[in-house]
Amino acid sequence: MDKTGRKYKISTTNAEVVHLSIEVNAEIVLADEEEVRDAAQESGIKVKGCLGLLVDSVKNKIVSPFHAIKDIDNLVSSGYRIRDDIVKETKATLRRWSK
Repeated sequence: MDKTGRKYKISTTNAEVVHLSIEVNAEIVLADEEEVRDAAQESGIKVKGCLGLLVDSVKNKIVSPFHAIKDIDNLVSSGYRIRDDIVKETKATLRRWSK
């Protein structure tokens, strides 16, 4: 495991994602795990996760707020781990946009 993997306690694969993002000068990396997000952000890379992608999809009118909320519920019920306060805040934002 490389230095990034040891420092942030992430898998070799996730460390490689961060390194590749740096190498190709990526603007953004897709990651949900906090440790991977920390490593990417410390390297100057913006990070988006599943909920961020859903919010952006609603902003860009790709999906409706209703469907995004349903997708969040499906993610959580299938074992996607995220803090309850983040789920509640995201869903509240999406509900406001549906009005």
